[in-house]
Amino acid sequence: MAPVKQSTSRKQKIIGLKGIITLITLVNMIIPLSTDLYLPAMPSMTTSFQTSSALINMTLTLFFLFLGLGTLIFGPLSDKYGRKPVLLSGNLLYILSSFACASAANINLLIVFRIFQAIGAGACVAVTMAIVKDCFYGKLRDKILALIQTVSVLAPIIAPVLGAFVLKYTTWNMLFIILAIFAIIFFILTILYTETLTKNNRTKDNVFKSLGRLGVVCKNAKFTYLLIIFSLLAAPFMGYLTVASYIYIDMFGLSKQGFSYYFAINALFSVLGPVIYVNLLNKISAKNFALISFVSVLIFSLFLFFMGSKSEMIFFLLFIPIAIGFSSTRPLCASVLFKQQKQDSGSVSSLTSSGNTLFGCLGMFFVSIPFFNLTQRLATTAIISSVMSLILFCILLKKEKIIPGIKE
Repeated sequence: MAPVKQSTSRKQKIIGLKGIITLITLVNMIIPLSTDLYLPAMPSMTTSFQTSSALINMTLTLFFLFLGLGTLIFGPLSDKYGRKPVLLSGNLLYILSSFACASAANINLLIVFRIFQAIGAGACVAVTMAIVKDCFYGKLRDKILALIQTVSVLAPIIAPVLGAFVLKYTTWNMLFIILAIFAIIFFILTILYTETLTKNNRTKDNVFKSLGRLGVVCKNAKFTYLLIIFSLLAAPFMGYLTVASYIYIDMFGLSKQGFSYYFAINALFSVLGPVIYVNLLNKISAKNFALISFVSVLIFSLFLFFMGSKSEMIFFLLFIPIAIGFSSTRPLCASVLFKQQKQDSGSVSSLTSSGNTLFGCLGMFFVSIPFFNLTQRLATTAIISSVMSLILFCILLKKEKIIPGIKE
């Protein structure tokens, strides 16, 4: 790895370079752990709470919705008050709400506690990309983003398998206790973290003006266009989270363990996305890389629509390229969006995270609408998303002569 260009104020006195990368990676793992760990339990939770699958799905959908809203609020606040206070407060809220989820007596309480858990997670996730921008520069930043994304994929690989294993010996409640323990480890590391945003670089605006910086960033048309274009691919990926357990367990008749293995292997293949991006970083333009990703998702989505319901293996094999297409564009998206806006790193980080989350929520709502079968709903979501991304990207390329990071 090339030498890291850091100002003296940004050096980590206690945890060092490896520590800051570990911290950012752990933060990025908190979301897939919060969702994927209890996916194997979702069908049985319907019976446990004596409720409908729609209400159980709300614990997932509303989590992502409030996660997106949380990231919007806390990113700009980190530009004013610093990264560390936001990380500590968000992490503490996450820990408390995780224990509350474990003790929820009914589905309504679980939904409420999951909302608070999402807000805490949103505060943490909101500043991670801003910390990357605080600490790393140029091509190294691209590689760090891809490295973090690659390592973070370990969470959705491990989480469903761990969840299914825990469910063999105990109930779903223990899964949320595990999340709380994970967050406590992250909390300790955050205490040792040295603030990366110097006081001189913090915004002097009041709280409302700090939040108003989100609008300032969104007024940058190139930023907003690119945010929408790349965030659209989150819709089928997060839609998959909503229906995967029902497809494998209810539709194809697999056990919880069987589902967890398919889900974990799919997540393992998703690691290839950032790896592909890093290896092609100097061999192919960002423009062509994005176009190839959009077209690939579209082609395999069409195959998924017509063939995905034939067997679990066919469904599994056809969704892998769609997952890789999404994961490969995530580090590219973060890198390109930061290049559109020189200031307001916290706001950029917030909008990047919330954009993916909010479009993902649309995908989760869409696949819950009763039309076609589950695999075809997911495929339709992927088709619509990839077509819109492709059309909007081509329009932007034609309209703009210069797009930093894409067309220079």
